Amino acid sequence: MRDKKKNKLLQKINDELDNFARTVSHDLRSQLENVNGLTTALEACIDSNHLEEAVQLLPMLNEQTFKKDRHITGKWHIGSLTGRALRDQTPVC
Repeated sequence: MRDKKKNKLLQKINDELDNFARTVSHDLRSQLENVNGLTTALEACIDSNHLEEAVQLLPMLNEQTFKKDRHITGKWHIGSLTGRALRDQTPVC
């Protein structure tokens, strides 16, 4: 009986971790697509010598990387809290 409870709890932890990983992966992928788009536009501006337009893209690129950093830090913090809460439920024996 105790093994069934432990297995059920471990399955719950694994499900939570899988869900967390999928969410983080999706969020990061969409943000990276934004950065890639800005980088492509920046390269095109530089290649065509439209330097004023390129300069206007730099703050947008900086903003995206700053958002990404905050997002990753936030997800890490949430993940560590969730993991701690789930570990606290795990029986030692």
